[in-house]
Amino acid sequence: MRLIIVFWLLLGALPAAAADAIGGVAAIRGEVSVVRGDEWSAAAPGMRLERADRIVTGANGRALLQLDGGLAVTVGANTELQLEHLHHNPQAATLTGWLDLIKGLVRGVLTAPGTTNEIEIQTPLALTSVRSTEWTVEHDSEHTAVLCLEGEVVVAANGVSVTLPPGDGTDIRGPTSPNEPVAWGAQRVASTVARSSFAVP
Repeated sequence: MRLIIVFWLLLGALPAAAADAIGGVAAIRGEVSVVRGDEWSAAAPGMRLERADRIVTGANGRALLQLDGGLAVTVGANTELQLEHLHHNPQAATLTGWLDLIKGLVRGVLTAPGTTNEIEIQTPLALTSVRSTEWTVEHDSEHTAVLCLEGEVVVAANGVSVTLPPGDGTDIRGPTSPNEPVAWGAQRVASTVARSSFAVP
């Protein structure tokens, strides 16, 4: 099964002729690479991102991406995030499609309230639909964890869905249904937020 996290951020449909550029690198810390085809490049603030790009961070790496259409994504340490299936319509300033979270931790924040968008996040475990303006998703080989920080997140796997209000999270371990939503303890929330935050000086 796969985990697909669908972010309904209030945007319209995207024409087929979307540009390949889908945003840029706002800030980095530590080892961060942008992989385009077979070419690896060191990420740098101001670098434009394209749909074919993959973001890879090292053990001390972290990146803040500002995607066209009003979505900011923090990429945590030891993370691989594929941007290939995103589509940006510069005329409508919309972003649609999905991100592939191969491993690691990402945090998304809608930075343009009042716009509409449909974004998905896919991990190798289960299927999930999310309506949220701030969220985190973390994946390792046999575990996906989703936390809703603001808005609403709907997580579904194996025919079972759960709805997360702010402060609640769920875990999917292997090919199973998501756990019932629970309010994560303060320590777990603080750890997740700290590992997925990026303060820009």
